[in-house]
Amino acid sequence: MNIKQTIGFDGRNINDIFSLPCIQKVEKGENGKPYAILYPHHTDGRLVAQVGEILVQYATGKWQVFGKEAYDKIR
Repeated sequence: MNIKQTIGFDGRNINDIFSLPCIQKVEKGENGKPYAILYPHHTDGRLVAQVGEILVQYATGKWQVFGKEAYDKIR
């Protein structure tokens, strides 16, 4: 599949993550680290993105959350 855009979630770019059309909300976990929740209709995969993960948008418009190792395999 063709990748349209990617963005890494590093915890400092919460505004950038929140402005993505696939993001429903950003919250802080019990450990104080932020996480993002995706709208179900924007993905066929996981609905939660943690700090250190990468969000990928495909040409179809769908989004997917990847860990670093998995993302390295699709690039």
